[in-house]
This record gives sequence, C-alpha cells and structure tokens, in this order.
Amino acid sequence: SLGFTPRWYRERLGITGLVARTDFHVMRTLLEYRDEGELQWLAQTCPEVGDSEACVRRAARGGAVACHVHGGVMDHLVAQGRGREVERAIALIRELGMKAGVA
Repeated sequence: SLGFTPRWYRERLGITGLVARTDFHVMRTLLEYRDEGELQWLAQTCPEVGDSEACVRRAARGGAVACHVHGGVMDHLVAQGRGREVERAIALIRELGMKAGVA
C-alpha cells in the first residue's frame, strides 16, 4: 500500500497530490484509488521496470500531471556523457502534456 489515508482526512489536511514511481504496484494502486477520489500524480521514472521513455509513456497513460527522470538515472547518464538521452526524455514528457523535471 502507498499509505493512503482515509479520504476525509486527506481532504481535511488539503492533500491533493502524490509523488510516486511508475512501477506496476503504484499504477494498480492509483487505479483503485481513483474510484474513491481525485489525486494529482507526480510521476518518477522507475528504472527497474523500463527505460525512461517507457516510464514516461506509462506515466502519461496513468494520468500523471508531471513526470521527472529518476535521480540515479539522471546522474548515471550525465556521468557517462549521455545527457542527450535526458533531453529526449524531457522532450517526450512535455510532448505528452505533462510538466517535466529531473531529480
């Protein structure tokens, strides 16, 4: 579980968003949760389940309002001189209508 609290408690606290990975557990949990209420999802790519492009596309299909490239992935690509891959991921995030970022 992502530790979602009862809806009335979230609403009382003004919680309207969640930062969570694009893994399969989060995707299933968000589908179940959205039957009960609205929550803005700020997605993080998840290298364990696919490359950045696959994760970005999964975030868009899952209704994320924003997506950022995982920090470890970002650091690794830049250290390897592969910063262009990050640029392509950011461009795809924007192309799919989400706010873009890196960690």
